[in-house]
Amino acid sequence: MLEELKVITNAHARYTFTSRGGGLKSVELLDFPETVSLRWKKGVAANGVATLNTHAAVPALAILGESNLVGDGNFILKRIEDGVRAEKSFTNGLRIVKEFHVGSNYLVDATVRLENTSGKSIPLPAQEWVCWHGDAHGAG
Repeated sequence: MLEELKVITNAHARYTFTSRGGGLKSVELLDFPETVSLRWKKGVAANGVATLNTHAAVPALAILGESNLVGDGNFILKRIEDGVRAEKSFTNGLRIVKEFHVGSNYLVDATVRLENTSGKSIPLPAQEWVCWHGDAHGAG
């Protein structure tokens, strides 16, 4: 399955969401110029603004774990009024729904729901949630 991207832009930032992992792939801070030294220049965004999470292996709010929890890792992305919804359904009745609402002051309000649509108990394996990679390019 090809990666699908949804981009939300406001006056201050551009947020890129990905179907791979169903999370926030990167953030471009439009009010902050890129100030990376020349030795780190290779592979940095060419748009001249500071970026967050650009080189992360997985997006923010990805869930890592056994295949019965993450499957192929691909989510269906849908635009919502002020953001993006990422959904993944499994044959056992488990559905993972992530909603990202882009707000002011560079904030993104995120909600993740693990829904049981089967009517019976579904055991969940151990899982790891990716909060934020923490790399910032051009931010100082």
